[in-house]
Amino acid sequence: APLDSDNDGVVDSQDQCANTPATHKVDAKGCSIYLEIQENFEIEAEFANNSSVVPKAAYADIQALASFMQQFPSSNVMISGHASNVGSASYNLKISQKRADSVAKILVNQYGIAANRVTAKGYGITQPIMAGSSAEANRVNRRIEAVVSGVEQQAVLK
Repeated sequence: APLDSDNDGVVDSQDQCANTPATHKVDAKGCSIYLEIQENFEIEAEFANNSSVVPKAAYADIQALASFMQQFPSSNVMISGHASNVGSASYNLKISQKRADSVAKILVNQYGIAANRVTAKGYGITQPIMAGSSAEANRVNRRIEAVVSGVEQQAVLK
């Protein structure tokens, strides 16, 4: 019978991760499977109309995001920029991209997050959280969202 020295269910001749703990679930190569994390961060960045300048009030949220990413160095973030329903769709797409880029630049330049871990994308008016073009809807729709994903080094157990 083929030998499975670490009793992980993968024979030694195909096991690329010898000595995996017996309590870990393993992949076809005999390596531990780790949890995939995804965290959503709300960045309270209520932009002024026609502006991509990040309000100073948003810096604490951006710093919290950066701290989280520093704690999980294999994580990546998608910064999503959004706009209110004022003006043309093409302009709103551009301003939302500028807003996302502004937050991404802060993460990279002020908090040292590697640029290849940060993606910025503008969505314009395509994903409103409040319908219409009232003052309140415009205020809440001019926003930034951040989704962090990556592998956390916490093994999936059998």
